[in-house]
Amino acid sequence: MQKLDPVDELADLRAEITRLELRAGVLRAQILAAPDAAQGRWHRAEVSSTHRMVFDETRLPESVRDNPQYWRERVTQVVKCVPITAGPVARPGWPIRRDAGAGLH
Repeated sequence: MQKLDPVDELADLRAEITRLELRAGVLRAQILAAPDAAQGRWHRAEVSSTHRMVFDETRLPESVRDNPQYWRERVTQVVKCVPITAGPVARPGWPIRRDAGAGLH
C-alpha cells in the first residue's frame, strides 16, 4: 500500500467523514420517522429527548453586547485542503463505499 502524504490523507478523511455524516443524517431521519420500527438484525434504536438550558446572548441589552469590555479575541488555525488538479484523483479503493445490501453495520 502506498503511503499517503498527510495533506492527501486529511483531505480523503474529510471527504469520507462528510459522506458518512450525510448517510447518518438520512438514517437518523428514517429512524425518527418510525421509531417503533427501528430495529435491525443486530441493533435497535432507542429514541429519547433531552432538555437543557442554553445561553442566548441576543437577549442581552445592546449596551452589553456591543461593549468591547465584554469581548475577547480568540485565534483559530484552519487547515483547508485544496485539490491540486481540476478534477478528483482516482485512487484504487477510495473513497470507501459500502453496498447497502452488504449486511454490515
